[in-house]
Amino acid sequence: MRKWIVPSPANRLYLALAELRHHWRNFPVAHMMLFLEVARNDLEKHGWGVLEIGERLDITQATVSRGIVDLSARTVPSGGTEPIDLVTTEADPKDHRKRIPVLTAKGRRVYDKLIRIMDE
Repeated sequence: MRKWIVPSPANRLYLALAELRHHWRNFPVAHMMLFLEVARNDLEKHGWGVLEIGERLDITQATVSRGIVDLSARTVPSGGTEPIDLVTTEADPKDHRKRIPVLTAKGRRVYDKLIRIMDE
């Protein structure tokens, strides 16, 4: 932890949010929430699709879809030089029409770092 930050839950949260900003300078709060919900979906193996994640976050399916594109390897954020590449989608083995949002390898590393920050 940075020397100037006294360990506390609020300061750990600040550092976790700063870590996300490292990947996208103007990381929208809605995208942060989406990233964490996708991480939970992936790591806990819920198998939620875009519709279910939208319901959990109380946002539209279109907003979830756009957020996933923004967090994927397909979009370079303004002011950036590389795609964020934190999230991708995989086909649902039970329903080929449905896509399941999951973390990329980079997304998993970022998530693990956030957890380490929060556990300090």
